[in-house]
Amino acid sequence: MHDDFVYVSTHDYVASIDITDPSRPHLGFEWRTPDRTGNPAAVHVAGAVLYVAAGWDGLYLFSVADPEAVVLLGHWTSPAWVID
Repeated sequence: MHDDFVYVSTHDYVASIDITDPSRPHLGFEWRTPDRTGNPAAVHVAGAVLYVAAGWDGLYLFSVADPEAVVLLGHWTSPAWVID
């Protein structure tokens, strides 16, 4: 949907990076996982929804319709570690 943004995850952090000008990328959105979560294992974008596999805390869904004003849509608690 937004080819000028990439979504990344690290130890306890998820972000969108605006790459409109690849020589000058800049932060669009950032989210720190709750303490109980563990590492976000994967991020995936389909349409205007960002899916974050959040370890012990399940799955988080965000609207990225406006990638600079990302909104939490919902959360699903899993009985096990979500990695993908």
